[in-house]
Amino acid sequence: MSRRPRVAVEDSDGNEIDAGVTCPDATTVAVTLGAATAGRAYLT
Repeated sequence: MSRRPRVAVEDSDGNEIDAGVTCPDATTVAVTLGAATAGRAYLT
């Protein structure tokens, strides 16, 4: 990736979640949550 993506994380009800997001290398995005949570991550 030439730039870091914007990451939005939401739970299965569509509520935005505050999550830790890191880019450890050029092809990996890691999302860290405080507890097990079902939902989606959107990268733009």
